[in-house]
Amino acid sequence: MSQRITLDRINFTSTDTRSTHQQMTAASDNATINEPEEDRRRAMTDEDYTHLLEQRRRIRAELREVLAIALRAGQIMLESGANTARTEDTMRRIGRGLGAEDLDTYVTPSGIIASAHAHDEHRTRILRISSHGVDLGHMASVVDVATRIEQGKIDRRGTISELNKIAAQPRSYGRWTTNIAVAVACACFSILFGGQLWEFLVVMIASGLAQFIRERLNRLGINRLLVTGIVSGIATFIALTLVLSVPGLAPLMTAYVPWLPAPHPSVAISVAASVILLVPGILMVSSISDLFRGDTLAGMARAAMALLTIFSIGIGMWAVLLSSGVHVTVATTPQPDVPLALLSVYLAAGGFAVLFDVPRRYILISALAGVVAYGTRQLVLAQGIPPEGAALVAGLTIGICAEALARIFDAPTSLFSIPGYIPLVPGVLAFRTILNFVREDYTAGTADFVRAALITIGLAAGLGTFAAMNGLTKRFPTLPYHIHSPLIEHEKE
Repeated sequence: MSQRITLDRINFTSTDTRSTHQQMTAASDNATINEPEEDRRRAMTDEDYTHLLEQRRRIRAELREVLAIALRAGQIMLESGANTARTEDTMRRIGRGLGAEDLDTYVTPSGIIASAHAHDEHRTRILRISSHGVDLGHMASVVDVATRIEQGKIDRRGTISELNKIAAQPRSYGRWTTNIAVAVACACFSILFGGQLWEFLVVMIASGLAQFIRERLNRLGINRLLVTGIVSGIATFIALTLVLSVPGLAPLMTAYVPWLPAPHPSVAISVAASVILLVPGILMVSSISDLFRGDTLAGMARAAMALLTIFSIGIGMWAVLLSSGVHVTVATTPQPDVPLALLSVYLAAGGFAVLFDVPRRYILISALAGVVAYGTRQLVLAQGIPPEGAALVAGLTIGICAEALARIFDAPTSLFSIPGYIPLVPGVLAFRTILNFVREDYTAGTADFVRAALITIGLAAGLGTFAAMNGLTKRFPTLPYHIHSPLIEHEKE
């Protein structure tokens, strides 16, 4: 169906030799600058001029409707955690698909400025974004609506209805399912950090309770950074309490289950894995994506928010560890066997996919990019490459795998790239940074902080490099291959 905003042709009775478009533009311009009445209508008769003004009013009304729909879509995208590039692209596709000749947008994490154009008319609006979260299911649904609009399968009224349904749509996974998935994901991180059975059990309990409390606090509308700090402290306290309590239960446990290993869980591994659920993975990925495409303002805003979130996690952990007086050491632990490590990565990425509300039909495959990237990083490390370089290669691998899966399953690549990014976050280094600061060993703490930051930047830079390659192939379409970004999916023709 055609939804283009049109301007009817007017049969002029005047002797003006200018083209029809020139006459209509002149008449509209004259009406705008408020010249005398006889000059405004010199290019047409009264009837034609009245008809033209009616058309102009109709065009402005249609532009207002199209602009409102595009802004609603952009609002849902930003509130669901989409980056600015993805939001601008989706809004532009919706605006053009619903009839506007063009839709100019300027998106920041906290607001949208958009202007719709058609036949020398335009309408502009500003929308403030105050709510932020993570819901990849909502994001994918809006992208699907944009695709259906371009295919002519849905009109403006249907688009409004679809967007309202998406905004009101509950999460794909219930509260308890999400809590269990997060608990298992964090427990799998303890395995990746070198932990054993007891660390796995401690982290599962601590992180599951922490996620339950976080969900309750978020419902109260409390500041996100404050919630992060509170939950970090609670998770640290629970993990610390369990670690110190388990050895006292050793005789009772071994009496009933003699095959259990000695209950001496590591404090460092248990605490570090218990707070991994608070890592701002989407903010990290989105900030690098925005910076690589030249959107400095949005990129720096997201990077600053990610950094503040990490500081909030550290403050919560620091407060509990400092007040407890427990002596914590981070010892070098053997890494798990390759099959166990890959299984842990898959479950960890899958658990965060549930937390990010990846649609059910993609949940089993959403973690594959993380598994391949982790395996690739381990192979690169085995060749003597520094961890920062291995992280860069892993980031590139996530981008390639996410794009391949998106092509196979016809889905946005963010459904695969973001969950796959989380298992590669350097959690142990981050914990060592906080621990050294607690001990007032600022030199070692600063060194660990720099290493953790470089590895994180390497991961994000790998994804950002893939986005930059995509931009290069778009600028030079004669290149033999067209690579699509895992963060900025291409605009479908």
